[in-house]
Amino acid sequence: MRPTVTKNCEWCGTEFTRERCRKIRFCNFQCAAFWREQNRPGSYQNRLKKKCAWCGVRISPDKDFSTRFCSHSCGLKSMMSDPGYVRSLQTERKRQACRQVIHRPDVKAKRTALIEKQRALGFPQLTYHNGAGPTVPQTILFDALPAGTVLEFPIPMGNVGTPPRVDLAIPSLLLAIEVDGHSHGIQFRKDIDAKKERDLRQRGWTLLRFSNREILCNLCWVLEQIQQVIAKLSRNISEGCIDGAF
Repeated sequence: MRPTVTKNCEWCGTEFTRERCRKIRFCNFQCAAFWREQNRPGSYQNRLKKKCAWCGVRISPDKDFSTRFCSHSCGLKSMMSDPGYVRSLQTERKRQACRQVIHRPDVKAKRTALIEKQRALGFPQLTYHNGAGPTVPQTILFDALPAGTVLEFPIPMGNVGTPPRVDLAIPSLLLAIEVDGHSHGIQFRKDIDAKKERDLRQRGWTLLRFSNREILCNLCWVLEQIQQVIAKLSRNISEGCIDGAF
């Protein structure tokens, strides 16, 4: 015979006897059902005990059990007190202020003056929206290349809209050169660069890509690579393999 133990029911308090190895807390299934109904998360008894997470007032049991606040105003007050929400709100206000500054007439005039200054220095194709002008690696490579090189050259694609531009180009040889910064390592920019390269090759252009680091640290090697391609394209034009006229 297995050993037994005497317990008191956790619901009604009635004393009952069960086997010691069995962990039974109630004298019958009805008491267990009553206890489960009272203590489950969404039970009516628990809804009576629930309080607002902001003001501490008891929440009406008729509301959904997942509701944390007694009213909409308490929910808004709790959200406004969250440090993360305050930071995001401040960031959005700064963005709105920046958008207003962009459309100011004096800022537009300053940008226009910067662009005109860059064009006066010998960059007639320059159309940068921020007026920052060419980067330092682009300027170094432009100064080292032979005559006939154009900065910010628009490639006529025959499409409606603004034609795509390349950083440097020698139109007589159909040679395009791109100077890539750190932003070209992003997948979004990689997709744009791949599409531009496909369009250029379909129209007979040769595209070369160099990074800012390669130009700044190893300009001689970059110029050697470009000279080899220029020599090859010049031979093809002299032999009549491609049409060098743009």
